[in-house]
Amino acid sequence: MSFLLGGRRGAAARAAAGLSLSVALTGCSTPGYDHVALALVNSGTTAPEVQLSSLSVTVPEGVVVEISATPMSAEGPLGGDFTFDLTSSDATVLGVQPALGQPAGAPVFVVFGASAGTAEIQVLVNGEAEAPIAATVVMP
Repeated sequence: MSFLLGGRRGAAARAAAGLSLSVALTGCSTPGYDHVALALVNSGTTAPEVQLSSLSVTVPEGVVVEISATPMSAEGPLGGDFTFDLTSSDATVLGVQPALGQPAGAPVFVVFGASAGTAEIQVLVNGEAEAPIAATVVMP
């Protein structure tokens, strides 16, 4: 299922999408995909034990955070029309689900440490697998 970023399809439609989020983004050109810029969404609380980069994510077991995920080209945010998905390679270790009530801008995902171990965050752009993001869930 694809969602138009910033569209008004509603939380029920997003919830029905299951474990992955496919977001249709629009722009005037499509430079090549390079990486995903990840950032904690300001929820009013801090999560110093959570570490995010374009190459890896570390989350303690039992911790839930919202992250924004901006697909990037070498020149900046990826432009053009494309779909974008993030999923977990092992939901028993790390959960990755679309956040409800998507704001305008970068897609937001809920990431949670289900149990200590390693997994990957799988990145799909236009249905094509890109380099995954290593994920580690550590004991609190």
